Amino acid sequence: MKIAVFSCFHGRFPEKIKSFLKENKIDIVFCCGDLCNVDSIRDIIFNNWKAQ
Repeated sequence: MKIAVFSCFHGRFPEKIKSFLKENKIDIVFCCGDLCNVDSIRDIIFNNWKAQ
């Protein structure tokens, strides 16, 4: 069984990693960390900071 672990993409999953996963027939992929577009989340938090 082949397992790959990656993290902190910040909303951008690199093409090199997609190719690697396909070429190496990875069975399980664990994606940890920041998977979203951090700029969008940051804007939402700061725009609503005083409302909390």
